Amino acid sequence: MRRKRSDKGFTLIEVIVALSILTIGVIGIVSLFSGSLRSINRSAQARDIGMIAMAEMRTLLLSSTLTETENTEPRGDYEISYSIREVEDDRFQNLPYKLFDITLRVTREGRSFGLRSRKLVRTFTK
Repeated sequence: MRRKRSDKGFTLIEVIVALSILTIGVIGIVSLFSGSLRSINRSAQARDIGMIAMAEMRTLLLSSTLTETENTEPRGDYEISYSIREVEDDRFQNLPYKLFDITLRVTREGRSFGLRSRKLVRTFTK
């Protein structure tokens, strides 16, 4: 006896092709998630380095006295480098003020963040 072919189900080839397509789609979605997680992690690291740099710059700017210097300090898992230079400016030649250029760089895990600012300091002469 011959069996009649039923059109109500799927053949094995159709199931294998459908599963292959589904697997390729799932792999693509998983790779997108892992890429997003890496990107989020890098953004968090950049944010942390930026916050450290801003805090350190704030500390330098709030200092009541500044002198020309260059310094590099390791602090925990990051390193801070800064230089303070007096800017020679004719506008302040006869005034009791000095202008300082402050450059700061924070390095952590191969990433760095730099800031630059200026501060005007009143000098007290006798």
